[in-house]
Amino acid sequence: MSNAPSDEHRPDAKGTIGALTAGTIASVVVFAVSFGLRLAGQSDASNSVALVGVIVLLATPATALVTTAIEMRRAQSSAAALAVLVLVILAGATILALLTSR
Repeated sequence: MSNAPSDEHRPDAKGTIGALTAGTIASVVVFAVSFGLRLAGQSDASNSVALVGVIVLLATPATALVTTAIEMRRAQSSAAALAVLVLVILAGATILALLTSR
């Protein structure tokens, strides 16, 4: 017997799945545009667009964590709290990296 929750007790994760899917598709499209610009000899524009692609790619998991926290807040409050905790740790690490890189 498994201790896994049955499907009827699982919280809906459509928003989290949607956030991950949208972020992945958006970053792939942006990187493809960057690649096309590079092939067209537009190196400066390609670099700028690629930077946007990296930002979208890095923001995707954080966006999914926010969505997870919102979706899970009622059904699994401890899971929602853990998602928020991970976001706080990511924010702290980002701030520390920015402060120490100068």
